Amino acid sequence: MTDLRQHFIEIGTALDSSDAPDAALLVEPAVAYAEACHEANERLGEIASVLERGLRSEAIGLAERPPSLLDEVQQLDFPRRDEWVALLASLELQTPPPLALEHAAALNRAYGELQTLEPLLKKQRTLALGRAPLAARLQIARRLSEHDPENPVWSETVEEYEGERAKELDAELGSAVKEADHERIGALCRAILSSEWLFPPPEPIRRRAATLVGESRSVQARRALEALLPQIESAHSELDEAAIEPLARKWRNLAETASLPADDPLAERAAPALAWRDEVAQQAAELAAFNRAVLGLRQRLESSSEAGGIRSAYEAARRFGRPLPEELEARVENRLASLDRQRAIRLRLLAIAAGLLLAATVGAVGFYSWRAARQRAVNEHAAQLAEMLDAERLDEAAAYAQKVPAGLASQPRIAAVVTDVNAAIAARDRTAEEFDRLIAEAEARDPTQPDHGLLARLEELARTDSERSRVAEVRAGVTAAEREIRRDRERRLGAALQDWMDRLSVLEARLAEGERLTEQQRLTLVDDAVTALRAYPGVASSYEKRADTLVRKARGLVRLDERLGARSRDAEAVFAAIGSPKVYADAALRYLQEHADTPGRPAALRVAQDATWRDLELWEAVWGPYRSDAGELTPTQAELLLAAGRELLSPDASPQGPLAEAFRKQEPHLEKVAGRQAALNKLRGWLEEPLFSRMWAVKRSNDGVVYSNTPPKPDGQSVSYTELVSALGDTQTRGTVNPKWTGLAPHAEVAQRILRDLDPRAPLADWDRYFATEAVRLAGALSDPAASSQDPQRPAIHPQVGLDLLRRLLVTGAAGSLPYENAVRPTLDRINNSPVDFLAPWYLSDTQRASDALREARRVAAGLGRLDQPFRSATYREARSAVSTPPPAYRWVGAVDATVPAEPRIRLIPEPPGDCPLVLWDPAAQSMAPAGRVKAGRLEPGQLVGAPLFTPVFAELSRPTQPSN
Repeated sequence: MTDLRQHFIEIGTALDSSDAPDAALLVEPAVAYAEACHEANERLGEIASVLERGLRSEAIGLAERPPSLLDEVQQLDFPRRDEWVALLASLELQTPPPLALEHAAALNRAYGELQTLEPLLKKQRTLALGRAPLAARLQIARRLSEHDPENPVWSETVEEYEGERAKELDAELGSAVKEADHERIGALCRAILSSEWLFPPPEPIRRRAATLVGESRSVQARRALEALLPQIESAHSELDEAAIEPLARKWRNLAETASLPADDPLAERAAPALAWRDEVAQQAAELAAFNRAVLGLRQRLESSSEAGGIRSAYEAARRFGRPLPEELEARVENRLASLDRQRAIRLRLLAIAAGLLLAATVGAVGFYSWRAARQRAVNEHAAQLAEMLDAERLDEAAAYAQKVPAGLASQPRIAAVVTDVNAAIAARDRTAEEFDRLIAEAEARDPTQPDHGLLARLEELARTDSERSRVAEVRAGVTAAEREIRRDRERRLGAALQDWMDRLSVLEARLAEGERLTEQQRLTLVDDAVTALRAYPGVASSYEKRADTLVRKARGLVRLDERLGARSRDAEAVFAAIGSPKVYADAALRYLQEHADTPGRPAALRVAQDATWRDLELWEAVWGPYRSDAGELTPTQAELLLAAGRELLSPDASPQGPLAEAFRKQEPHLEKVAGRQAALNKLRGWLEEPLFSRMWAVKRSNDGVVYSNTPPKPDGQSVSYTELVSALGDTQTRGTVNPKWTGLAPHAEVAQRILRDLDPRAPLADWDRYFATEAVRLAGALSDPAASSQDPQRPAIHPQVGLDLLRRLLVTGAAGSLPYENAVRPTLDRINNSPVDFLAPWYLSDTQRASDALREARRVAAGLGRLDQPFRSATYREARSAVSTPPPAYRWVGAVDATVPAEPRIRLIPEPPGDCPLVLWDPAAQSMAPAGRVKAGRLEPGQLVGAPLFTPVFAELSRPTQPSN
């Protein structure tokens, strides 16, 4: 996005100007702002479509590409955007499109959801790397699906895991059935029939589990009944009522689960004890009911005064056929007799009272009729007076009071109303006098110095139209004077507002660029703004709002400066921990938690939480001891390097970091290097066989060659030797006259030379070079025997034995070197796939099998060609370089300081290394990215745009060098 800082200053100036702005000056900011809104909406739309597919991490990765999208939207959605759009429309300039804030809100939710899911994701990764059981991984996948239902990946993962888990449970269930392990059968069936499945197991599996779980419960219940029966019989024999009660309940529950029939031997054995228990329980219940009835009768005697209630309670207690206590029987009889006597006395008294009441009523009727008529007259006069008083007809009320008869006027109700009328007349007269006095005072005052309290009092006192008119005239004069005063204040306040807006804009821009307020500014900025902008009372509300806005902005700048100061101090604490991975990561996380408004916070959080860069020191410890020997490690060194690397990197894990990547790439070759001794031992054992290392040859005068397992013996012009005549090792002594050549067989010479070279006390200095040299030499001797021999009488290497020896040399070399294996694979395949019978008895020249093998061996040997060409190719050199060149050594020397996002820089430790490139770990790309270099102790930073805050910076202390072939 275009840098809009200057344009925002221009936008703010145009919005705050009291004069009509010049449209020509707003064309550039209008276009720049509209284009930025278009770009932001396009990115938001792209991210929204990614989020709709459930790809939250990918969406956040797109949003974090510089510039951070949420930071960009927040800048574009400034508080006065609506005013800006309205101004552009009035000037007929380009208006920006509405911002797709709903997409921004969805992105913001995605950030929050990802942080919520992070513990589950971490647990999922841990279980996957640890090859945890499927059940544990399935539980985490289900929780991820529950917390993140819009991501289809989790649903697919759960479906896959549940499918595998269903098969696993079905197999375990079959095993449990075979072993008759009913506890395990029950647990497995419950797992299969559980409601937590999102994708339930296939119906056949569920039906089988439903059937087995019932059978298993029945079997387990019967076993429990068998164990319970001795306890029930023991409790019955001892007549232990307390013990048999819970045992009987448990028995009946288990019998129902086991579907135990009444004629089952178990049921028949338990029947007497259970019948006794039921009889005891029934007796106990009857006794408890009788006791409750007796208690109810006693309570009724204490509280009731009705004979019927007592008799009902008495009958309820006698219903059980048990005798009542004698004292209770006596109390009931006495209480019922007493209640009957009291009832008879009350009836006689009621009859006497009725006669007396009839006589008194006849005498009182005349008196009450006169009294009622008098009271009606009093009420009527009082009501008339009250109505006139409420309507403020005071004079009329006073005249009416004079006409009320004297006998009635003295009645309290009428007298009270007359008193209120007289008081209201006196108050009216006092109000008129007060109004005349106060209106004269108000009319005499200077309208520029009004007494608003006095005017308010006059408006309360005014009763007539004339009085209200006089008050209105005074109020109009005051209003005109105040309007003029307010206009003058608004002109002066407008100038002050413009001045403060400019001052605060400059300070805001400086803070954005990383500068800080001075101590004086921090102490007085807000007070100065309040004093300057709130010293104009009575101005229009729009001016007051602008003044309040600027005061809030001043206060916000001071708070921002304080936050930046705290942020700077906290950031220094983070940078001070460079070199200690855990302390640094903890400090960075603490900083990002305490400063949630840090620009680019999500990316910085990923850096702090990513363990890759922290593992570099561990990987450096793995590689460090072997860098100088990387060109040709010993098997022991390769074994140690493999063990150390695999301890850090699980076989199922993806490489994290350049050193882990280098290890994973070299791991296949290191395995071969570690196995070299075993390969050499195998080759040595084969070469030490007598047919290869202890064979002699005799070349007869007719150029025929025979082979002997003992040295030939010269005898004058003849030579005697022991010739092998069968594949079982049978020999026969023979002789020949004037042989052309005798001696150790050519292939035996090669075998003995190689055995001397493979002395365990003197390991090979260069594995590839040695086996390549031997293979090339042997292949040349096989493909062109005449050219390779300096003695024309010397017999050539037997092709069948030579090919077998070459094959074993190639296999051994390939077993100890990956580049060597790749180089010789075509030749080795050609030999292995040829029809040569390597098991044919080559030393028996007169057999058909040996003759056929010899013919095929000659044909294959003649076509070997130059075996040295693969070892001279660029492909081989590159492969050798890849496996023998150590990765660069990394030293943590600093971190990215992006506390001022517009100007990120590198913070180095006090003593930076010598000349070397600087790199940083990019979690998104999973690779090292260049960040500059140190030259002569001075920093030459590279391109750091978009590098998250606190990204560790490493010195690349050594570069790979190309090994010589």
